[in-house]
Parts: sequence; C-alpha cells; structure tokens
Amino acid sequence: MSKIILTTVLWYQAGKDRRPIMPSLALEGVESRFPSVKFPSKGITFLYGHRNPGEAYLLREASKHDLAPAIVQIPVEIGHWLKNKAAFAPDDPERGIEHTKFLAMQRAKKEVTDAVESIWLKNIPLGHDDHQRKGTRFANFMDDVICMEKFKHLIVIAYTVDSQEVGEFQVATLFDLSAIERYTCGQLLEETEITCKPLR
Repeated sequence: MSKIILTTVLWYQAGKDRRPIMPSLALEGVESRFPSVKFPSKGITFLYGHRNPGEAYLLREASKHDLAPAIVQIPVEIGHWLKNKAAFAPDDPERGIEHTKFLAMQRAKKEVTDAVESIWLKNIPLGHDDHQRKGTRFANFMDDVICMEKFKHLIVIAYTVDSQEVGEFQVATLFDLSAIERYTCGQLLEETEITCKPLR
C-alpha cells in the first residue's frame, strides 16, 4: 500500500504565542484562496508536489489578512503506486489505472489524457483560452471526470492549475475524505484539533 502527501496552508487568528486562539481549526483546501480558478465541488483540493509556488504564496498572503499561516500535511492512502505512466491496462498492475486510486495527470499516457480532455473541452466557456495539459482555470471539470466509468474508482486526481494569483502550480483534488488517516502539523498547531467537514 502506498501513500501520497497533500498539503494545505491554514490561516488562523493567533495569540501572542503565535498559536491559534481557537481550540480547533477547520481543514480547508485551497479553493477559496485562488478565486481566479474554478475548482471541483465534489472534493477538497490541496497542494501537491515539492516546492509548490502555491504554498509560498499562501504563507505570504496570510499576514495581509492579519492572520497567521500554518502548513498542514495530509497523508492519503492510494493503494497501489503505478511504477509506469498510467494507462488503461486492466491486466497490467504496474501501469493500469484500474489498479490504483490515484491519477497524476503529468504521469498519464495519451489515451488517459485524451479521455480527460474530452470532458475538459465540454467545460471551457466560449471565448476562453485554457490549457488542460499545461494548467487550467476551469478545474471544476474534474467533477465530471470522477463520474466517468473509467475514473470513478479514483479517490484523488493531481493536475496543474493556472491562476492569476501565482501562475501555474500543482494541486490534487481528494474525492473521498475517508482516505485521510491523520494530519501532520508543526509545533504551533500541536494542541489544536483539526476538524474536517463531510463532502456535500
């Protein structure tokens, strides 16, 4: 069994010791922090990947709202990790998307990206220039992707968005919150309960 690590930056009101003044914080994704991007509504979207520019942006921006930031890591159980680029291959556990619960669009073969792109093309508003493979502003199309027969077994999909706020960065939408086992945070949040609202 394999895990991936998703990340978010929680903003909170801090006391003089820089710890939250409230006993609990709600687990939030990045959806409300990047209003230039339309995110999926059927899951929570987190940051994905190392040296993510979205993380640096959120750490900087918190002070502009008189809030303190804290990084929270979310380990997610994904089952089998594919060693090769994801393809439609039910008989091959090393590359078949059917054998995992995680799809990273950057590690997918053309047949998979073409299937996703067919949904993306239907969701781009007329007159908008958007690039699903480079970075999209209309990530809400993933709500339709996760309903497709070929993808409905997935619990998390990683992809690139292109925001006005910070440019391109990697995110991952988690569609099944039961895959979260725990949270990893720094010392400032070690006595703070992190709560997670159920998905709609």
